[in-house]
Amino acid sequence: MSMKKGIALLITVAMIALISAVALSMLDLVDRTYRSNLKVEKAIQDQVLLKNFHELLNKMGSDIASAEALDMIMGEFPGLSDDTGRVVFDISIASLQGRINMNAMLKPQDKDKTTRDIDGNYRELLYAIFNYYHLVDPGQMIALIADTIDEDTLERYPGSELANEYADISNGAIQGLPMLKRVSESYYEKTEDETVFDVVWEKYFYFGEFDVSTKLDCNYMSKELAAVLGLRRVDEALTTEIGCDSLVRDQNETLAKYNIAPFKKGDSYKLDVRLNYTLPAIKGGFSAVYDIKDKGINHIRLYP
Repeated sequence: MSMKKGIALLITVAMIALISAVALSMLDLVDRTYRSNLKVEKAIQDQVLLKNFHELLNKMGSDIASAEALDMIMGEFPGLSDDTGRVVFDISIASLQGRINMNAMLKPQDKDKTTRDIDGNYRELLYAIFNYYHLVDPGQMIALIADTIDEDTLERYPGSELANEYADISNGAIQGLPMLKRVSESYYEKTEDETVFDVVWEKYFYFGEFDVSTKLDCNYMSKELAAVLGLRRVDEALTTEIGCDSLVRDQNETLAKYNIAPFKKGDSYKLDVRLNYTLPAIKGGFSAVYDIKDKGINHIRLYP
């Protein structure tokens, strides 16, 4: 057995064992379902599950020393349950390093770091995306995004400070896809350009902390993002997703500009983690962002 296969097998076995342990740790929760009202009980179970899942991720993360080992924990694991079938849950783990952190596109423009604007490389990328979808006014859409991410009230473009016009939009960050779609709607209201609704934002972006710069993992990048970055593949006829080994080797300038490289041990690396559960009287779950290096879990969103 090769070393890579050996590592993959160990990771797989460890993951199955740890998932089973999480399921077993939830058994005592079932008998307490009606101890209090369901909302309180759900809140308790959410917290216990989040704690158990965090411990699971920490144990798995400590064994990830290569891109191959990382790949073994990725994916969806539906319908996991305890021996009685009373606790059923689905787990999914996906890389966030295949997309750009939209909130980190702004860079300081002065020594005091009081003025921020979209970094030149990311501005170039945004223009490439919007030109691909044939937006009538890419500059206006870029201004709307930038003025929603930054914290000041100065307009880059007439009407681009949406926080001044709409109560449901605030400055400081784009909190997620629904908020970005709201920004897109405001662009349409100003331009009547329907092409903005064709942009598949989730192929290119996620929404993290503004001070966490993007490092792109070429093993998890979408074909769409690779295309607008101008990355070429050894075999352009391939229909599979992008992988580091599939890229032409003479693209060092682009790789450096956008910090593109495969995972290696010691990297700060963001994962999108999700868990859904079904108990006899309650359904719920959560999503979160987990960092393999610092073992931190944040951006937690509980499902109703």
